Amino acid sequence: MSSEFVTHCDRCGKEIKVVRQQQEGGVFYLVHGLFCVNIPAFFCGRDCFEKTVATVKTFDYLEKDDEGKSILDVDVMINESLLLDRMHDIVYEADNPLYPTLVLQRLLEVDPQNTRFLYALSSLYVGLISAENTSSEVKYKLRERLAEAEADLKALSPAGYGRLQQIREHYSI
Repeated sequence: MSSEFVTHCDRCGKEIKVVRQQQEGGVFYLVHGLFCVNIPAFFCGRDCFEKTVATVKTFDYLEKDDEGKSILDVDVMINESLLLDRMHDIVYEADNPLYPTLVLQRLLEVDPQNTRFLYALSSLYVGLISAENTSSEVKYKLRERLAEAEADLKALSPAGYGRLQQIREHYSI
């Protein structure tokens, strides 16, 4: 079963089709353009991607290859499970701990019904709110965003909402 979505190039605004597919027991998004996790943004083609990368001075998160060179993660296929695992793994490795939430927010703009993205985003908010080194101003904003994501999750997945409430209770959030 597949579903089609539309988003826009984050550089020029051109429409981009994104197809959600169930394959081999997982969910994949086929982007009729490019998705760059490091920015995070969608691009209609290589030209818009390269022009944007040329203007970006630093990235919040860059993986390194075996030789220590930085890797820009750009692809036409998004593997939902791998992406979610990565976002949880790098929350404290990125220069900006909010970076993984930005990736999930951008993907939710394309597929707002994705309960796995909503749950992951909500649980990241809870973790960042409970972290000692998160400033009080940022915690206030995170609580607002958590309330929005929580309302969406409650409407779409009572089971996911229940698990989120357990996490909130555990962290006294």
